[in-house]
Amino acid sequence: VHAFQPQSKFLEKDTAYLVDLWYVCAEFYQLGESDSMRKYADLGLNTVIQLKKTTQDKGKLKILNKYEMIFYKNIGISYFDKDDYISQTKFFHKYLSKARELNNIKETGTALSYIASCHRELEDYDKAFAYAQEAYSILKNTDNKNAIGGALAIYGSYYFDKKVDYDSSYY
Repeated sequence: VHAFQPQSKFLEKDTAYLVDLWYVCAEFYQLGESDSMRKYADLGLNTVIQLKKTTQDKGKLKILNKYEMIFYKNIGISYFDKDDYISQTKFFHKYLSKARELNNIKETGTALSYIASCHRELEDYDKAFAYAQEAYSILKNTDNKNAIGGALAIYGSYYFDKKVDYDSSYY
């Protein structure tokens, strides 16, 4: 990853560097090394932000926005094992914003599901429920089974957490 550094102007070959950073983040996630994951996601995010300053081509900006979204997601995920749900929520909102900007339905639903999970951990059950409902309404028409399951789990846990209507926990 460190052998190749992008130039000050975004070129097609720079995409390989961003993919490498993304894969390094995934490897550190698998190893449970969240600090290292965040370090490389920050490197990727900062690289993307710098490249966007010198890029005017709409197609290239779309590519950079995609990687910006990915690195926001990775940074948010990296805070999970630290129980830092405030930071996690902050980065998941940035992830959500980019997903919506890119009109990426699957990532939008996933981001909403992740945000719902954060709010549940913060014991803000009403917000968790609202985000989970929105996530499910978007995700139910996709093939993203993990995010659908996450949204439904939070959706159903609302009734359990609020200690009302336990039969609705069936969701």
